[in-house]
Amino acid sequence: PEYLLDLETTPEDIVSCELSVARDLGPLQDRQRRPLRLAIGGGPALLDPDFRPTDTGAVAVGGGVAVFWDTRVTDPLPSQGHRLSLVVDGGFVPGTTSTWGAVTSRAVYLMPLGGRVVLASKLRGGLASGDIEHRLLTLGGGNAVSGLPADAVVGNRSLVGASELRWQVLRHGSVPSVVAWLSDVQLSAGLEAGTVTGGMA
Repeated sequence: PEYLLDLETTPEDIVSCELSVARDLGPLQDRQRRPLRLAIGGGPALLDPDFRPTDTGAVAVGGGVAVFWDTRVTDPLPSQGHRLSLVVDGGFVPGTTSTWGAVTSRAVYLMPLGGRVVLASKLRGGLASGDIEHRLLTLGGGNAVSGLPADAVVGNRSLVGASELRWQVLRHGSVPSVVAWLSDVQLSAGLEAGTVTGGMA
């Protein structure tokens, strides 16, 4: 098993800490990667009152389990395969009656179009309940519609889709630049759309 300790800041949290353990299963796809990954973890987070109003210093404690099935092989950028994930999580704010629970699923499919061009299709959906808006589903942000801020809309049900055309301009190169050597460069353009219901702006 692999043990991980993550410290991060997000639009929802001023800072969060998570301790998790993960295990990879299945045959090797390259020298490091196996297709199936199981993970369980949890920890505390200091909620950000700028995301949604909350008591100053409010701390949420949560945990969850996740399963990933990933057949993409990076070389170093993936050009074919898929990634499916299912995450179930929940938690509470100590000293209050506030709780939450959520189930989210994501799918990514890469279709080679010839040469160094790939069509990437993405779909994400989820269900959430509870009275901690920091842990409900967002319409914007890096895991949803990236063109919208993460705090624009939150809700209990979400569905987000995207289609992206990727062109690997440089592959396994060695081009000097001002601060580093360029080895791989990819350009992409796409469309994305989503909906969140059962919540508020």
